[in-house]
Amino acid sequence: AAMPRVGDAPKPAMACAVDEGCGEAATVAENLLFCAADAPREDLGVLVSAGFADNTLGHEEPTIDRAYAHDTTESPSRGGVVWMDGVFDVFHYGHANAFRQGRALGARLIVGVNSDASVREAKGAAPLVPHAERCALVRSCRYVDEVVEDVPYVMDDAYVRGLLEHHAVDLIVHGDDPCVDAAGRDVYASAKRRGRFRTIPRTLGVSTTALLGRLLDNSKRTPASSRDLELLSTTSGVHRAFALSCGAPRSGETVVYVAGDFDLLHAGHVALLAKARALGGYLLVGVHRGGRDDVVMTLEERVLGVLGCRGVDDVLQDAPRVISAALLDAYRVDLVVAPRSEEIVDDDDDSAQYAVARARGILRTVPTPAPAAFDLSRRVAARYDALLERYAAKAALEDGESGASAMLHVEASRGAALRRAAGVATV
Repeated sequence: AAMPRVGDAPKPAMACAVDEGCGEAATVAENLLFCAADAPREDLGVLVSAGFADNTLGHEEPTIDRAYAHDTTESPSRGGVVWMDGVFDVFHYGHANAFRQGRALGARLIVGVNSDASVREAKGAAPLVPHAERCALVRSCRYVDEVVEDVPYVMDDAYVRGLLEHHAVDLIVHGDDPCVDAAGRDVYASAKRRGRFRTIPRTLGVSTTALLGRLLDNSKRTPASSRDLELLSTTSGVHRAFALSCGAPRSGETVVYVAGDFDLLHAGHVALLAKARALGGYLLVGVHRGGRDDVVMTLEERVLGVLGCRGVDDVLQDAPRVISAALLDAYRVDLVVAPRSEEIVDDDDDSAQYAVARARGILRTVPTPAPAAFDLSRRVAARYDALLERYAAKAALEDGESGASAMLHVEASRGAALRRAAGVATV
C-alpha cells in the first residue's frame, strides 16, 4: 500500500525529534516512518519525522501559527492571493516560517525580492547576498508559489496599486517587527492605509542580525550576551509545523540520499538538493552535527533550514559523516549523491565517506558550484567595518534601545574589533 505523503491529510505532531536529547534511537510508526527501531542512533542519526507518529492532538484547522502541511502543489481551504516581500539576506528558517504563515492565509503566495539598488538606497548598504542568489533561495522554499524579482524596498502608493491590479493581491503580509527606511518611515504605510496589510508573528530564535553577529565574531555561538543566547533555540511549534511536510516513501519509489553540513543555506545548497531530487522520487537529506571550526549555525537551525526546501521529503538529523551499510539498509537508500565542483578533489576522508555506496554501485556525483562562490565569511571580511557598525546599531535597536545607545554599541564593538585585529582576516 502507498505510504502517506504531503497532501494526504498527515497527522499533526505531538513531539519533535530535532532537539539533541530526543532519545537513543528513532522509533517506527507503520503509517509514517520507515526507520529501523533497533538501529543505534550514533550509526543512523534520527529522522525528523520520528517524533511525529502520535496523533493524540487530533486534526486541527490551520491558523497563522499552525499551517497545513502542504507543498505549493497543495492549496489550503482559504482563498486569495497573499503578497510578501523583503530583502531575505542570509536566508534562514525564520524566513521560511514567515512564508509558511503567510501561505496559510491564502491559496497562493507571491514573494517579491528587493533589488540590491533599492536596499542600498534605503539602508545605505547593499545586501550581503546578491539579488540572484536571494531569489534562488526564496524560490526554493516549499511554501512559495511565485517569486517576483527586483521589487523596490519602499512600498509606495504606485507599488501597492500595481500589486492589487496586476497580481490580483488580496492581502499584503509582513512580520510584526518594525520595517522602516533610512529616514525612519514605515515601509508598509501605504498598504496599511488601504486596509490590505496584516502582520504575522516573527519567528523567535533566529534572525539575520544574529547570524551576521556570529559571522563577525567568527564563532559557532555568541555567548557574550544574554540577547544572543536566547537566539540559540526555537519552539517545538516551529519544528512541528515544518516536519508535517515529512513522510515515508511510497512503495517502489527511488530513495535518494544526500548529506552535508548545510551551514548558512545558500544557492549552491539548493541547486544540489534540486539535482539530487531529480534522480528519484524521494529525497532524504542528512545534516551533520558539525565538527568543523567554521560551522556558524546550530544543528537545529540547519535542520530546519533544509526542511523548508522544496522537494525534501525528510531530514536525517545528526547524520554520520561516513555513510554506512547500516544507514543505507535502514532507510532503504537506492542512490547516494555526492557533490562535485572544480575545487573539490578525492581525498582519504571523501573516500571513506562514500566507500560503501561506491562499492554497491549506487554513488552518483552531480556538478555543483564551487563552495567558495557562496562563502559568506569572505564577504563579511571584505566589508567588515561597515557590517560591524550596521550590526551593532541594528542589534541595539532590536532590543528597543535609543539611537544614542545603539551608537555606544557601535563604538564598543569597534573597539573590541581593534583589540582582536589579528583575527579579523579569518572572519
